[in-house]
Parts: sequence; structure tokens; C-alpha cells
Amino acid sequence: MRRMKPGWYILLYHDVSWEESQFVRHIGGTCAPDVFRDHVRICSELGEIISVDEGFARLQSGRVNSPQFSFWFDDGLAGVRKYAAPILEGWGVTGATSLCSRAIDRKEFFWRFKLSYLNSIDASRHLRARLRARGYQVDRPLRALTLDKFNDEVLAIIDDLFTEAAPEIVQQDAFRAFETPNGVLDLQKRGWVVANHSAAHYPIGEPHVIHLVLSQFEECERYLHILTGRETVFWVFPFGNVVQPAIDAIRERYPAKVIVLVRNRPNRLGDVRNVLYRIDAPVSNRNGLLDVLSAVRRSPA
Repeated sequence: MRRMKPGWYILLYHDVSWEESQFVRHIGGTCAPDVFRDHVRICSELGEIISVDEGFARLQSGRVNSPQFSFWFDDGLAGVRKYAAPILEGWGVTGATSLCSRAIDRKEFFWRFKLSYLNSIDASRHLRARLRARGYQVDRPLRALTLDKFNDEVLAIIDDLFTEAAPEIVQQDAFRAFETPNGVLDLQKRGWVVANHSAAHYPIGEPHVIHLVLSQFEECERYLHILTGRETVFWVFPFGNVVQPAIDAIRERYPAKVIVLVRNRPNRLGDVRNVLYRIDAPVSNRNGLLDVLSAVRRSPA
């Protein structure tokens, strides 16, 4: 592949682990540590590997005149500290972790993880039946359906079926996938960026859920401020679809916050101030990263 254009390329991952649980298998998967190590190596051959805070400082000061790569991890999963952090430390850099407060605090298990589990035990057909009985059209993939129709009723239907279908031992062990408060503090101590990913990872960027934008980010911010003693700089939207009114709601109330999105493009000089873009990394394919970056390089954005 030809050399990348100048820009700050932030690669997005979720978990990095040798284990892939039923909770994540059907919503993007887990990146094995050896695959992640190869991805870091590939980036080092295409440009410079830098920490997230260094990349942001360079972007603000106009020093993005070469290909620069950083690594970001959403959802606050435990494998990041165990596997990804040591790999990045071997290159002398740190990453960023986006946290959902209700998961870290063990108050509410991630609803999309429940969907993944139900799919893994062939219970998604029962979920379709219950949604159909409540008047929902179920002629689309459940991921699209539950995002487009997300509300308290859909959330309750998922929760009820998960509670019925998952053995008690599975439910008790479920939160193990997420980082602990002490783990968050350890990452912070090691120089990682701790970011706000909303309280419960609801699709608050969708038009029908934007009434929850501020309350979800504010709840998470209160928790992280108490835990870490610091205010967060970065507010990371869950999911890829984020409508402009959701962004505007944050800008109006919290103009200093940096909004972080998934747009599969690099950050370049002249971009909208206080907005960062990230690139979805192909977690199941060690060579797929080159294909993704080739597509990004050819993009006119």
C-alpha cells in the first residue's frame, strides 16, 4: 500500500483478549492480542505511533503534517488493560478508554451484550416473537430493529428474556467482561485517557433518543469525576449514527467538550473544532487493516 496521507488516524477497538465471550461475539467481536500486536506493527510501518493525548495536542497546535496513529477502546472492557495496554507500552505509547458508568459501577448490564448472548443460544427467535406480539415489525436484523425502535419497552423485552434465558451463574459472571473502578484508576495512573461514553450505552445519537443525550453524558461524567478526581475532555457517542441535533445539544451546554465519533476518516487540519473522528478496526483479520486503511486513504473526506 502507498504511504498514507498526512493526518491523525485513530483506530477504534473494543475488547482485546484471548477469550471471546457470548456477550460480544455477535456485536463486533474481540481482537486477539496477536492480531492487535500486528495491527500496531503495521501502523508503525505506515507512520508514527503516538498516544491519544499527544495526537490531540498536535492537532490543536497544527502539527499534523505526517501520518500519525493512535488507538482507542470503547465500552470499558477488561481485556484492554490486561492485553492491549502492555502491547502499546512496548511501543512507548498509551491509548484511550471510553467508559459507561453503569457498567463500571455494576448497576446495569449492557443491553447489546444481552442481545449477543440471546443470539448465541438461539433465543433471538423468541425475542422476535415477543417484539412481534407487542406490534413491532420484525422483518429486519435485530441490531437495526432494536436501534431504530429503541425505547423503554424494547429495553424491557430484551431484559426480561435475558433474565429468563441466562442461567443465574451466567448473569452473576456477566460483569466480569468490564473493567473495575480500580482498573480504571490503574489505566489513568499509567497515562491513559479516560473518556465519557455515556451512562448506559443507549443509542443517544439516534433522532428518537436524543432527549437522553445530556442526561446520559452528565450521569457518566458525575461518576467518572468522583472516581478519577478529574473532568473528562472527550465525550464519545455510542454507535455510529449521530444526528446533528444530538451534537448541537452538547455544544450548546458544554462547548469545551470534545465530541468523538466513528466516521472512518482521519483527523486533519481544518476539521471542525472539538470533534474527533475514528476508524473501525477489523478485529478478526490481521491483514484486513491494510484494506481498511487503503479505503480510508482513497476517501475524498
